[in-house]
Order: sequence, then structure tokens, then C-alpha cells
Amino acid sequence: MTKLNKDNPSNIIINISGQNFVSTVGTLLKYPKSRLGKLVRNDPSGTNYFFESDAEIFKEVLKFYIGGELHCPKNICYSDFLSHLEFWEVAAENISECCIQEAKSSSDLDKQFDYFNKNVKAKTYGGSKNQKAYLIWCFLTDPFGPDTQYRAGSKAFAVGYLLFTLFSALQSAISTLPAAWNNVETNSSSQPTRLPDIKYNTSCEGYNDMWLVLIPDVFGYLNLLCFIVYAIEIWIRFITCPNKRKFWKSINGVDMLISLTETVFYVIALFGIFVVVPNADQFENSSSLCVAAFCAQMIIVGVGQMRYLRLLSYASVYSGLKVLLITFYRSWKELILLVSLLTMSVLIFGPMIYFSSITATDQENTISSVPSAYWFVIVTMTTVGYGDMYPTTFPGYLVTIVVMLVGLTITALPIAIVGGNFAVVYEHNQKREKEELKANYNSTPEISK
Repeated sequence: MTKLNKDNPSNIIINISGQNFVSTVGTLLKYPKSRLGKLVRNDPSGTNYFFESDAEIFKEVLKFYIGGELHCPKNICYSDFLSHLEFWEVAAENISECCIQEAKSSSDLDKQFDYFNKNVKAKTYGGSKNQKAYLIWCFLTDPFGPDTQYRAGSKAFAVGYLLFTLFSALQSAISTLPAAWNNVETNSSSQPTRLPDIKYNTSCEGYNDMWLVLIPDVFGYLNLLCFIVYAIEIWIRFITCPNKRKFWKSINGVDMLISLTETVFYVIALFGIFVVVPNADQFENSSSLCVAAFCAQMIIVGVGQMRYLRLLSYASVYSGLKVLLITFYRSWKELILLVSLLTMSVLIFGPMIYFSSITATDQENTISSVPSAYWFVIVTMTTVGYGDMYPTTFPGYLVTIVVMLVGLTITALPIAIVGGNFAVVYEHNQKREKEELKANYNSTPEISK
């Protein structure tokens, strides 16, 4: 009988699903309470064993027997690794700290991906009426969801919604082209060639000539059409949403606030256009009302651009957008650090640039104030370099060199961390997609011949 002790050099061949591993009795007896330790104790004459298990995981288990360090393989799910450790009767407390932190990071990533994937679900329908509302909600918000009955129609709606959003942006951009404006005579001395030339006018007559008559009515109707479509769609989503509280905590709440804001200012603008301007003589404060209508139109344009935040709702469908959003979420501390460092540098170097350039002549000096020096520092530190402002004195050159070097340093370090986070999130997303494809493939029933 073979003598069992830790110094026993007898070879043990362990076959893991066809792949052989060679160890010794002494190595396996380092952990006598493990499966292999019990095996060599109970069967001292055995030299060859077979197990149907994962060879890659067992390779790390055998390394643990040899060196005392237990690491999780890179391409193995952490929970799967723990289940195999349970089979080999190796305590999870032996896992190295680096792998535990990596597993924790992976778990956090899973939670973040699940957050973007989850939709507002109803625990109970509570009747056929609520069930229909829930199905409408799934149709509008979850084209690939398991509860969506007409997935093809839901996908078509999602694509149509995206195209309509792009159409809204396109018509808004075309409306600013001078070639698309009405060729009309105005009360002003010259026809404006761009929207900034439409000056702020406190009279209803000027407001009519310089804004209402200039822009063709078709663009106003198209804007109103986009507003109505978006308002109807968001209200249907709100009515059919199973959980109104979660609705306001998601991107849907932002959509609703945008729609409500547009509604208020559309009422003000339409009142000014169709009531005040045609009947200006009947209102004592017509000029103020026209100014309010003009400001309401400007606010509608600004708030209307927020509509494109709706595209963030596609993060649960398009994995690339999901990866980008999660990267920003994981990197918010680095982004705040970047902004803080840039702000601090601008406040420090702006006055230095200005006072180092005051010895230049008025014709040479393009940095005329500290705020303009702030602009120069921002443009220089971000390596944009418009060339609209530049130093013309030797002290200014020296300070600018320092600004360039500091800018390269403080922008490179946080951005490198953000890039690293993007690589981690992207790799994790690829792994999740492969696991989902594998799970879907295994769950698909085989077609009987």
C-alpha cells in the first residue's frame, strides 16, 4: 500500500473530459478536505481518475493545489466558476482578491445592463382593460420584449418613430435656409439674409414683417404636426403605463415635461400670431404681447431640440448606444474631474495670458480682455486652435507653451480612463450577447423530422 503523506511523489493522472493532467499525491494532500484530497486518501492505490468537468477551470484548481493561489479564468462566468469550485470542494474564500474585485465589477456591469434593459412591468393586469393597456405599452416601448404580441409591427413603429424624429430635425434645419424663405417686401430697408439678422422688434408690425411673413407657412404647419404627433404618442404612453411612478423616473418623464412645456408656449405663440398680430389696434399692450409671442417661439425652438433625447429610449434595443451610456455612467467621476481641471486651468492662465499681451500694440493684440483670454485658453487646452486669438509678445508665447503642455496632460489622463471603461463595457456587452444567443439557441425546441 502506498504511504500517504505530503512528500509522496507518486504521480496521479486526472482525466478531465479527455484532457489529462498529472499531479502527485503530496500535492493533492495539501488540501485533504477537498474532493481530490479525499480521493487519494480513500483510494491510495489509484493512479488514474476521470471526471466530466471543465478542463479550463480545473487547470486553475490544480494551480491552486500547487501554488496556493486561486484565480478565475478570464472567459469563464464567475457564477459557473463558483459552482465548479463547489464540485471540487474548494472553498470560495481561497479566491484571490483581484478576481473577487473583477467579479464584483462584472456583477455591477450586469446590474447596469439590466437597468437599461428593464421596462416598466405590471405585476397583475387587474382586468381585461388593464391588460390591453399593458399590451399597448409593450407595443410602443419594447419591440423585442416577450410580452409584445405584434413584434413586427412594434419594430416597424420604432423605425417609423426614428425616421419621423429625423424628419422633424431636417425640416427644422431647412427652415433656416434663405433659399426656402418667402420673397416678400418688408418694411425694413433690406431683406435679411439669415435668422440672426431678424432683429428683436417690439412692434407687432415688425414682428409680422420680419418673422411671420418671411418664413413660409408650411414650416409652421410641419412644426405643429410634429408637436401634435409627439404629444399624442407620449400621452398614450403615459395612460397605458402600468407604473406611473416609474414612468416619471425614466426618460419618459423627460418626454412628458418637454411636451407639457411645448404645449404652454404653443398656446402663447398661437395667441400672438392669430389674435394679437391681426388685431394689434384693439390691444393696449399689443407690443408686449407680440414680444411674448416671439419669446415663446424661441423657447419652442429650444425646447423642441430636447425631443431628440427620446432617442435615448432606444438604448434598451440598440446595444451600441447602451454601451456608450453605461460608459458615461461609469466615468462620471473622471468627467467631472476633467471639467474641474479645465475650469481651474482657465481661471489661472486666462489673466496670465491677458497681462502678458497688454504690451502689444492695439493692431497686434487680439486678446482684448480677460474673458477673451479665457476663450483662448479653452481653445488651446482642448487642442482645437481656431486661430481667432493668439499671443504676439514673448511672455505671451511662454505662457501659451505652458497652457499647451498642461492641456495635453489634464485632458489625456481622464480621457484614457474613460476609454478604458469603454473597452471594459464593450467587452462585457459582447460576452452578454454571446450568452444570450447561446441561451436562445439551447431553449429553441428541435424540429422533429
